[in-house]
Amino acid sequence: MRLCLKHELEYDPALASDLIRMIEQEFREPLRACYPRDILQQILWAAQYRQEKPRLDREALESACNNYFLAI
Repeated sequence: MRLCLKHELEYDPALASDLIRMIEQEFREPLRACYPRDILQQILWAAQYRQEKPRLDREALESACNNYFLAI
């Protein structure tokens, strides 16, 4: 939530739950404190590259996780 406020993104508690589920179930990784920061940074970098305003939604979250965990 703090990172969303810092980067002026709308915080959705349901997305936080989705992120936890994706990390644990889809990517089979243990939860780590750095993941929220790192995954949000993936979203910000992607938006910057596309010259778009960053948005935090399910699609952006899935794409960031796929990039971060190198899913094919």
